Amino acid sequence: MFLPFVFMIFGSLFAQKNALDAKLQKIINGFVDDTLLYSASVSISIIDIESNKLIGSYDPKRSLVPASSLKVLTAASLLDIAGEDFTYKTKFYLQGTKNKDSSFTGHIIVEGVGDPSFCSYSQEGSMGMQELVNVFKQKLFESGIRHIRGNVIVNSNYIKDIPENPEWLWYDLGNYYGAGCHSLNVYENLSWVSIKEERRSGQICEVVKVVPSVLEDYYCSEVISSPYKSEEDIFVLGSSQNKYYTLQGSILCCGSDTLTLKAAIPDPSLVFQKIFKQKLKETGLKFSDYEKSNEAPTKLLIYIYESPILRKLCERALKKSVNLYCESFVHTFGDISLNNTDRKKSLESIKNYWNSKGLDKSMIMEDGSGLSPKDLLSSLHLAQALQSIAKNGRISKFWELLPESSIEGSLMNVIPDKAKNKLRLKSGSMERVRSFSGYVMQKDKPKYSVALIVNYYSCTSDQIKKKIGNFFTKLADY
Repeated sequence: MFLPFVFMIFGSLFAQKNALDAKLQKIINGFVDDTLLYSASVSISIIDIESNKLIGSYDPKRSLVPASSLKVLTAASLLDIAGEDFTYKTKFYLQGTKNKDSSFTGHIIVEGVGDPSFCSYSQEGSMGMQELVNVFKQKLFESGIRHIRGNVIVNSNYIKDIPENPEWLWYDLGNYYGAGCHSLNVYENLSWVSIKEERRSGQICEVVKVVPSVLEDYYCSEVISSPYKSEEDIFVLGSSQNKYYTLQGSILCCGSDTLTLKAAIPDPSLVFQKIFKQKLKETGLKFSDYEKSNEAPTKLLIYIYESPILRKLCERALKKSVNLYCESFVHTFGDISLNNTDRKKSLESIKNYWNSKGLDKSMIMEDGSGLSPKDLLSSLHLAQALQSIAKNGRISKFWELLPESSIEGSLMNVIPDKAKNKLRLKSGSMERVRSFSGYVMQKDKPKYSVALIVNYYSCTSDQIKKKIGNFFTKLADY
């Protein structure tokens, strides 16, 4: 009697497990079979964290464009090899000769290392420009220097690639999210350009303000006033290889308001040189033209600007989806793993890292941020990576770096309160592309890694967002 009783219990448990799997697959199939996605390509993978078993899927190995979900791979790989406490260190030198009259003949040399948070307005813990100027001036005064006969020079040899990735679309490059990664970045390579509405149709809406103001001559407007509301976006055309950026599009006429666009900074090094020098002058430090010294010049390290720790940078990169940060991470990964910051070699090194974690070699990474439409991943790639990350003791609580989907991120208005603390998801989006990758949580720990990629859908953005929100709400209840 005992053995049949045991078999009955375990048989019941096995049947219950199968029922759970069937229920999960029903949720997945219900999403995929919706008529809104009849023309779309979809890939879904759900992996149990503890068992590392694929417990639900749809076309899991289908290669699709992941958009910003790719950032998960870039950020996690650097966290693993560099460590969560890694910081970028931008060094400031004096190169020249210190004179007896409290002057220094030579230059302030700044050695950029690709820090994406350098003087950022938004990164928590990052030192701003004015604070940097105050600290640096104090260092000079402590060294007995009150007069610089020379200039501010930025050494940009750390990254030799063209700042913008050649695999990005041309019309993305001039916009803030398409800002390239330089050896010295400043203000996250972001500027604000304001144009004024015209009172008559067919008129050019002129640029009236640029922040930072040293960039006023770098942007020109071709935005036209129109009596009709335009369905097209206003965007910025140009790149770091152009002399000027051009604002394109149309806006309603007959008003007096201004419209402000976020644009890329074309030359962060030049912007930093101008602003840093000007602000030093404002603090009372004297600058004059360089006078050649007869003495042999010396190079003196005077200050090291240190970024917030890498974990904090990754949190901003993933929660706010800042492309610049992940592009910087690519070069840093190459520097650490290869002693080479070349973009292609660094990306290949990241792919090799993930191949060593069990991801198959079909993945294509053309960048580190997902902005390239040539990036190709499957949902299985992402779910397997996330399962590996969750079990990696060198990366603590990675899920905390992902948006808590009921209160932040692109799904916060469609995920109900009942799913609070149950979903941690990184989103990705571009034209006709939506993706999400992250975790279904249980008792503040990841229970499942999940990835969903949808390409080439024909429904509206609101429709696809609502549909994906409903899918993840059901997963949170599973």
